[in-house]
Amino acid sequence: LGSEQVTSAFFKKMKLMSKIRQKWKTLIITASTLYIALMMLKKSTVPPQEIQQPKVAVKSNVTEDPIYKLRASKIRNICKQLKEKPSIFQVGPVNKMITGIDKSHFIKEPETGSLLCLNYKVGITSWLKMFYAVNQNKPRLDKILGNGLLYRLIPAFGLKAPQILAASTNPNIFKFIAVRNPLDRLLSAFTNRIRSKSVTYKAHVSRVTNHGENGRKYKNGEEVSFEDFLLYVIGGSLDVHWLSYWRSCSPCVVHYDAVMKLEDGADGIEYILQASGMNKYAQMPPPQNTSKKSPELYREISCATLEKVYKFFKLDFILFGFSAKEYLEEAGVSCSFPEFPVNTNR
Repeated sequence: LGSEQVTSAFFKKMKLMSKIRQKWKTLIITASTLYIALMMLKKSTVPPQEIQQPKVAVKSNVTEDPIYKLRASKIRNICKQLKEKPSIFQVGPVNKMITGIDKSHFIKEPETGSLLCLNYKVGITSWLKMFYAVNQNKPRLDKILGNGLLYRLIPAFGLKAPQILAASTNPNIFKFIAVRNPLDRLLSAFTNRIRSKSVTYKAHVSRVTNHGENGRKYKNGEEVSFEDFLLYVIGGSLDVHWLSYWRSCSPCVVHYDAVMKLEDGADGIEYILQASGMNKYAQMPPPQNTSKKSPELYREISCATLEKVYKFFKLDFILFGFSAKEYLEEAGVSCSFPEFPVNTNR
């Protein structure tokens, strides 16, 4: 072959190889594009249950703020210390505080089995109405309530001492207690029971006026002073409207699941209703507060008397996390008597 023929054949071969490489390149690009498209299609068609959704924290009114449970736990710890080292708290005879149960203060809601210890002047009327509302179709309760005396429901919901003891540590029974600052409760009792001249409290009024706690007798028609009432209470007067919480509710015997303070308001009530299950049966009746108390009355009381009142109710302040000084300061009273340190945020 001539040189021109060889050169022509060489270029034809190179041109052919170039076309082949171009076709392969196009084929590879096409294949890659198809593969990517298939992968994207597959990803978009994954069944919904296989797609991992971001985890979102679900808030619950019952669990987001366990302060009510923390209070109950704190009480158990304090009771343990009372048994081991009672001198820490400098309170009265410990054996009376950590033993025994007064059955007259305990009621059980039959539908949910919830157990409540009643403290008068701490929303007791509202809770009795709630218990009745949950069980309003019970003929026996309707008959008891027929004469309009709500407090007759207490024996109907009542328990015997052995039943209370059996329930006291039973984890399947929801047990709760409602309290308020002891000073606020005393003020409410004075305003609603003594100053209002309640017929049922004439005997108390008569005892105070005839045996003046400050060493004097009252004149005819003279009203009982708040200070004399306080001295009368800490002098040994026993009445359910100012009886110490530890006496009425045995917090070192009954293992409560929740402690609600009147100061908690609607949040505390909502927690109790949900935790107990009573909210499934009825709604809490609106509160009925007819007591028009004036915290300013504490400005008329001497610090010496206020210290005596604090010492008398000291265990209630410690167990349930209340401060006498904080309450008095809000009322415009400043006293320097020693107070056992407590966490009032709980």
